[in-house]
This record gives sequence, structure tokens and C-alpha cells, in this order.
Amino acid sequence: MQYETAVNELANAFSGLTRIGKAHFLARLAHEQTIHARSRYADDPMDAQSLWQSNELVHRLCGYTMQVLSQNPIRTRPLWR
Repeated sequence: MQYETAVNELANAFSGLTRIGKAHFLARLAHEQTIHARSRYADDPMDAQSLWQSNELVHRLCGYTMQVLSQNPIRTRPLWR
């Protein structure tokens, strides 16, 4: 239940940001994920599953950022679901 509460609190805080604020937050998150992926790669360069998961998250963050900045966003479900 704590996880669900935390997700809801974060979702509410994110929803309250301006479009530019959301884009800044998502860009920072994507940037931090690339740093995390580098450390995974350094630990085990043969761990393809871990690298795929990292790449998938960065892909979603970038896609969501483009939607946030779009005048006509089409995304209908939250990024975190």
C-alpha cells in the first residue's frame, strides 16, 4: 500500500507542473537513467536484459517528453502505469 500511495503522490505532484516543468523533470529522469545504465554496463557488459530494460525506459521517457511538449498530445495513459 505504501508503494501505491507514493505513486499517487508523485503523480499528483507531476500533474501540477507546467508543460515545461514536466519536460524538464522527464529530461532529468532520462539523463539520470543513462548514468544508471552506464553503471550496469560497467558491472556486467553481457547483461543484455538489463541494458534492454534501461533503453526501454529512456525510450518511454523521451516519447512522453515529446507528448508533453506537443500541442496535441495523444498519450492517454500515465507513464508510470
